[in-house]
Amino acid sequence: MKMCFRLTKRKSNKYLAILVFVILVYLVFIFYLAYYQPPLQNHILSSYVLDSNGQTLYEQDDPDMAASRIHHFGQTCNEKTNFVFIKCMKCATSTLLGVFYRFGYMRNLSFVIPQYNNIYLNWPFPMTIQDFRPSSHGYNILTDHAIYTENIMEIIMPKDTVYISIIREPFAQLKSVFQYFNVAKISGMSENVTNPIIEYLSHLEKYESAYKAHEAKAR
Repeated sequence: MKMCFRLTKRKSNKYLAILVFVILVYLVFIFYLAYYQPPLQNHILSSYVLDSNGQTLYEQDDPDMAASRIHHFGQTCNEKTNFVFIKCMKCATSTLLGVFYRFGYMRNLSFVIPQYNNIYLNWPFPMTIQDFRPSSHGYNILTDHAIYTENIMEIIMPKDTVYISIIREPFAQLKSVFQYFNVAKISGMSENVTNPIIEYLSHLEKYESAYKAHEAKAR
């Protein structure tokens, strides 16, 4: 009986030691996350520039840029509640649009909303006063598809409005737009063409007129 009691006690002590060890590891991990600040890496303090021929991209330290980034590193910016988000097609802007919708909803902000059942603010044409729903207390955020129309946006948006957007490497964006809008098929291009984009750009007048005619008919 005594032997059994001793074995049970040893097992209990063993489990207790393991539990204490796990708790200590957990506390060290929490402390690490809370207080440890990783050192600045060299690549953060570097800029990428083109060579004298404008061809090769290489990394070069820039003292002024490094000092500026060190100064701002770890600091937070002031929240902006009045802004216009210009959506560039096929630049992940719809992903960010959802973030902005939630941002405005959680703060009870007012959005510029298209009229009726439209999903665009007259895009791809300049926005007009007739393109959005009226608001009795003004607007805070404009995020739906709209061409940057300075004379209209300055009238309806507050004076401290910030204008933001996303841009993408031009040719990558062109390829994405080309595929998304099915340009090759709509413009009557042969399916046997090896590189539709090069073919389109090489005979721009031919395919552009066909595509525009289709767009006009669709309207």
